Amino acid sequence: QLIILHEQTPIVLMHGIINDISHMSNIKRWIEESIEGVYIKNCEVGNGIQDSFWMPMNEQIKELAICIQNDVKLANGFYALGYSQGGYLLRAYLEQYNNPKLKRLITLTSPLGGYFCGRHYPCGTYLLPDFLNNLAPELIYSDFGQNLAGATAYWRDPYNMDLFEDYSSNLAALDNIKNKNETYFKNFVGLEKLVMFGSPKDGAICPWNSAWFGAFIDSDESLREMEDRDEYKNDLFGLRTLNEAGKVFRFDSGLEHAHNMQDENLIKVKVVPHLKD
Repeated sequence: QLIILHEQTPIVLMHGIINDISHMSNIKRWIEESIEGVYIKNCEVGNGIQDSFWMPMNEQIKELAICIQNDVKLANGFYALGYSQGGYLLRAYLEQYNNPKLKRLITLTSPLGGYFCGRHYPCGTYLLPDFLNNLAPELIYSDFGQNLAGATAYWRDPYNMDLFEDYSSNLAALDNIKNKNETYFKNFVGLEKLVMFGSPKDGAICPWNSAWFGAFIDSDESLREMEDRDEYKNDLFGLRTLNEAGKVFRFDSGLEHAHNMQDENLIKVKVVPHLKD
């Protein structure tokens, strides 16, 4: 009698901005304590702390892809958990690389719908928005601006959407706004599940519900859910298809931004069930 033992699908972790792999060590340990024998790959972009801020976004995504593709244990596919900007990077890997295949994506308070604040919506304690708000939109949406820091690639200014659509070096492409890339769509709808954690208490991600693919429409006084966005209604990159198939889950973690990666209960009780086979 042949007994085939199923091996738990391996898991990739991706840290946030101004972080490195050490910031994900608690999460790694908590998952290992919860899923026996699991293999976890903890990825880092460049030197972590500095490069996660200054390295242009497309280079960061490439670094993540190299980390994944160089590990033979991930060759048959994997699940992934990204914290903050790490969740954005994993979404980009999913659409733009996806070889090996990302099967389940779990994001902890990630700017999936972009980032903007400062006119009416107050910016949090995080230094990046102040840095960007001092730059003219024409500068942010230029080759120089888009290569100045990683996050300019997902700076989504509702007052300058024409500039965003023409010059965003990454998010506009992921959202399939201008030139629809069928591979991006196919890769996105190929997910088994998309699980997104966010909270109105976040204090760093602006708007907070960007963690649920929410976004500002027209101004930063009009905060909308993902279903209200044209990108969703027109199913540009597959979010609507995935949601209507019952594969998209939104959870309020009830936590401030950094606490999402520091809360053992959140990880073990709310996150781990989505990472188990």
